[in-house]
Amino acid sequence: MAVSGVNSAGISAWCSELIINEESETYFLSVAGYQSAVKGIIANFLQYGSITVKVDGKYFYPVRSSLNYTVHYRKLPSGLYQCVTFPKIALPDDNKDKDSTDIFLVIAQTGLLARDLFFKHLDRYRK
Repeated sequence: MAVSGVNSAGISAWCSELIINEESETYFLSVAGYQSAVKGIIANFLQYGSITVKVDGKYFYPVRSSLNYTVHYRKLPSGLYQCVTFPKIALPDDNKDKDSTDIFLVIAQTGLLARDLFFKHLDRYRK
């Protein structure tokens, strides 16, 4: 995905990556821009607020799923900020919640890479 505009509650920034399912539930969101704008958009997203992402002239309305998210902020060399957020189940060793032990998320650019990551995950937890 190319860098696209993201808006929420009158705040604008840039979305460098967005992964959503058919119901617009968000699995990965990367927002960059001025610190206050990035934090405002992410706060709205995490509080189930409305955000809009425009990609190639088409509008998407990503929504937060019921999953717990992890959020990572970083100051870029340009002085702007970037934040990535994704469900905690995507992280290894997230077995603190007994209900999520059989759930995990694979993010990959190709089907072959997704398959390799899937089997790597299975091997890790094999007894």
